[in-house]
Amino acid sequence: MSGFNGSAARRGMGLCVVLGLLGACATGRQGATASQATTPQQVEHSTQECTGDNADKCADLGADYAEGRGVPQDAHRAVALFDKACEGGSARGCFNLGLSYMNGRGVPQDAHRTAALFDKACEGGEPQGCTNLGVLYLKGNGVPQDARRAATLYEKGCEGGDTTGCHNLGVRYLEGRGVPQDERRAAALFDKACQGGHAQGCYNLGMRYLEGTGVPQDERRAAALYEKACEGGELQGCYNLGVSYAKGVGVAQDARRAATLFEKACEGGKTEGCYNLGVSYAKGLGVPKDASRAATLYEKACEGGDAQGCYNLGMRYLEGTGVPQDARRAAALFDKACEGGDAQGCYNLGISYVKGSGVPQDKRRATTLFEKACKGGEAASCSVLNQL
Repeated sequence: MSGFNGSAARRGMGLCVVLGLLGACATGRQGATASQATTPQQVEHSTQECTGDNADKCADLGADYAEGRGVPQDAHRAVALFDKACEGGSARGCFNLGLSYMNGRGVPQDAHRTAALFDKACEGGEPQGCTNLGVLYLKGNGVPQDARRAATLYEKGCEGGDTTGCHNLGVRYLEGRGVPQDERRAAALFDKACQGGHAQGCYNLGMRYLEGTGVPQDERRAAALYEKACEGGELQGCYNLGVSYAKGVGVAQDARRAATLFEKACEGGKTEGCYNLGVSYAKGLGVPKDASRAATLYEKACEGGDAQGCYNLGMRYLEGTGVPQDARRAAALFDKACEGGDAQGCYNLGISYVKGSGVPQDKRRATTLFEKACKGGEAASCSVLNQL
């Protein structure tokens, strides 16, 4: 049975788009959320100011209607207010209207209109408009695909104080798309994003320190950055920090802390977190040993596309550990694991066909599976092939 997936996951390197509506926060650049209460007095004040042609107040009032803060939620009313704000020269009004068209909230989705509004917001001094327009250029969504133009826009967003722009530009330098590849520059941009509170920037900087790319290798610094990313809501940071505690890499080994972090990652939808938490319960590492709980977690991981989770769950059904013994179910799970790239799954499915366990006996099918497993690095399959 497979144990911990002890590799620090490299996921999370991708681009971010700014999704939050811009409201009247201190800097004018933070996404307002429903949890930020708006008082009736504030709504009344914004209404009066908007009526008096204060464009930014129209944008603020629109954000209130979009999120239902102090007023009934009304996407169409929000769009009308964003439109008035944008026409009146409010860059954040244009940005918010762009988000409305991007998400199809209060208006039909329209990629071309979205791009035009983000462009207007960017030109009006709203850095998040520059960043989001950069994402559209990179993907060719509503505008011609242009990696160089995307990088230029990310740089403009970053220089204007948008940490997502810094993060996205870091990804461009790391991959060498639209700019020359430069790992040191990438790390510096991830650092800037992280310092500004961008959790994914912290995670990606942690990966640079773990691998020693663009910065000196420093496992302790990597773990600290994963922790910062995790605290900021980046679940891949929680998972990688869990791996660090499980293996004692950059931190003192602590199975209980590892299990807590795997659970947090799992609950947030990270299947690798579910898998590793399943291993923790199967072996009693940092949590009480619980075969049934382990099986449930392997199932959750498997359903999320984790091939090792499918393999381990298959072993549970084969042995009747934590679940009723069921050779047919075991074979189906080994098949799913094999299709997902798990060589052990291919090997065990081959054995199932040799023995006729849960599937009809079929030595030709078994040989094909052993060959696949052998090519995938499963030594036992190579040995079996030599004996056939």
